[in-house]
Amino acid sequence: MTSDPGARGDAVRSGDEVGGVRFDDPDRWLAQDTPETRAWVAARAATLRAYLEGTDLPSLQEDVAAELALVAQAKAPVPAGDMWFFHDISPTDGSSVIRCGPAPDALDRILADTAALPGRRPVIDWAAPSPRGRYVAFSVSDAGDEDG
Repeated sequence: MTSDPGARGDAVRSGDEVGGVRFDDPDRWLAQDTPETRAWVAARAATLRAYLEGTDLPSLQEDVAAELALVAQAKAPVPAGDMWFFHDISPTDGSSVIRCGPAPDALDRILADTAALPGRRPVIDWAAPSPRGRYVAFSVSDAGDEDG
């Protein structure tokens, strides 16, 4: 999608101020529920539908999974007490695991693994070890609904 259908041609100056810094928000008009905003949203949705109709969705899903794999690789183990903890979500099947160990490259102990849990696809949304590393708090949601 290279164009911006329904984009507003005139520059809207909002003159907002945050922390003593004044700035203009040219998209401020989109925050209001007006016929103009609804027309803009409808135009964007039509462009998206047209784009997706010509897209091989399984291929697109593979591309998104590959991008998510890069995000997963960007995480780093977290130290707590004399232990290291790592929360990993698989980009291919969405399963989650929390591992710990004595060093970042020795995370051999599995504390939680959603592959063994029943349900559509339980996911560990977040994990936080206690300061001394004795406990780990985490949230598990069903299929990524984040209601854990």
